[in-house]
Amino acid sequence: MNTNPQNTSSSKLAILAPYPFSPPRSGGHRAVFAYVKYLAQAWPGTFCITTAGNESLPGVNGVELFDDKKRKYVDPRVGWRVRRFLQTNNIQFLVLQHHYFGLLLWPFLWGLPVRVLVISHNLEYQRWRSLGKWWWPLMWLSERFVYRWAAAVAFISVQEQAAAPHLFGLDPKKCLAIPYPVDQQESPHPTVSMAKRQAVVQRHGWKMEDKLLLFFGPQNYGPNLEAVIAIVTKINPLLRQRAHFTYHILICGGGLPATYQDFSNRQSEGIHYLGFVPDIETYVAACDLVLNPIQSGGGVKTKLVEAVAYGKTVISYATGALGVSAAVYGEKLVQVPDGDVAAFAEAIIQVLPRGNHPTPASFFDTHYGPHAVSAVVDWLRSEAYLS
Repeated sequence: MNTNPQNTSSSKLAILAPYPFSPPRSGGHRAVFAYVKYLAQAWPGTFCITTAGNESLPGVNGVELFDDKKRKYVDPRVGWRVRRFLQTNNIQFLVLQHHYFGLLLWPFLWGLPVRVLVISHNLEYQRWRSLGKWWWPLMWLSERFVYRWAAAVAFISVQEQAAAPHLFGLDPKKCLAIPYPVDQQESPHPTVSMAKRQAVVQRHGWKMEDKLLLFFGPQNYGPNLEAVIAIVTKINPLLRQRAHFTYHILICGGGLPATYQDFSNRQSEGIHYLGFVPDIETYVAACDLVLNPIQSGGGVKTKLVEAVAYGKTVISYATGALGVSAAVYGEKLVQVPDGDVAAFAEAIIQVLPRGNHPTPASFFDTHYGPHAVSAVVDWLRSEAYLS
């Protein structure tokens, strides 16, 4: 029995990440990457059970147990492989990224002394309901089952953490908070942002005094595509009428459907479609504002958190800001009602003159990586102590 809650060496942790995430190519990938990284830092010797196609992470023991095929979620062979691995390596804790694998694994983990914690990136049934999918009640049933089976559930969204006991009949004590982690401990020094800005304006032939407004996120995800359409067809026309300054709207992320390829030819309107940008951090650091006109989908929008970590102010529809504690963001998060295009355009005009003041310390107290995973690490230590 471990009599020291700080001594984790005798209790082993495995994290199951169900798809390639390293290097990350989307907000969801970046979240998985960050949680694996910071949990492994706090719990030396951590294993990551995953699929092929991942680059190695320092301090993480990668284990490829299944192919990146949809059948992995229902294939009993995968269940047996996971069970054998946990049993052979004497794993005490299994962290599931998303709840889906819980449906497959619960019968295979029967009889093993393994405590399961699920990281809920968002309430899937609410996300699918907002997207109009008829089968969202089945998703609610699956989430309810897995969350009640697990020893604990960690929620990225503070609102979802508060609502989960009522929605799923959970003990509030098993509902933990795990905010989206960032690497920064403070806003970058202004000289860093200035250097990035110079690189971007030189790359595209703009002027330093031009205003750069950024949207980033893959457009093969419906809510992001809806946001891009709103920017191009509704927000920008109003901004062109009202703005008395030169600006460029940069749209990054890739995955734009062929139907909207004409968005690539609207430079004369201030729209610059850049597709997938491998150095997106450069563009975030260089811009004046980040635009987040998201009106559907669920969970915390990682682009919002990442932008504020870089010291940027975000203009967001209310739905796009769900899941975060607005109080810790201060003036770095400006919300307007969903669909209020006039208010969104006006917010851009009103906020730009403020400049990018440093992000408040309260943000980093919440989102800096070791702080973000602290509640889960405390839970692991407590359970290890009691085992």
